[in-house]
Amino acid sequence: MFLDNIKKRKIKSLMISILHRLFIILKIRKCHFMVKVAKQVSLNLMNPNDLKLLRKKNKWTLRDFSGKVGVSKSLLSAMEKGERVITAKTYDQIRQSLGLVLETRTDEELRAHLDYLKLTLFETTAEIVMEKVVGIEKKYFHVEHLKRHHYDRVYRCGAIQVYEADKLEQGILLEMSGQGLREFEEFLAESDFELNDWLILATD
Repeated sequence: MFLDNIKKRKIKSLMISILHRLFIILKIRKCHFMVKVAKQVSLNLMNPNDLKLLRKKNKWTLRDFSGKVGVSKSLLSAMEKGERVITAKTYDQIRQSLGLVLETRTDEELRAHLDYLKLTLFETTAEIVMEKVVGIEKKYFHVEHLKRHHYDRVYRCGAIQVYEADKLEQGILLEMSGQGLREFEEFLAESDFELNDWLILATD
């Protein structure tokens, strides 16, 4: 796999430089539609206020809470402040440690399979998208000069593609096919991260 030689990166700084206007086109298997992705992609995740309220309601210090749920005090503090995302894995660990019942999904909740992804990012550069949004160093991409999607060149790392135009106002296009998404999920998994968590950060 082409990503095997890429050094593992800490995803915690993945989206520090993500830029103001972010639009996502999702093509879902058997159903193609355009949406603005909501900040909470995973419907049952806690937000920072929920986490802090849970701790305060039980009159626990951060040290007490850390011992009960098996999550470090520093990470809990960062999640309460909104500095770190509450991942699906951490969310489940907290609830299971405290014996809380998981909500049951209703029939009205959307179930979808992400088959194809396009992100158009404005007021940024291709290098920032590669290194801060995707989290892969620019040196692992090779550039091709071509005219496609009204862009002038594309940077490729496997099936992950970043398009750049000479006209800055057109923005930077990040495109992943189904294969690209699978490769990206494998890359995120090396740092114990999930695509769902990345989408939450990308749209925050």
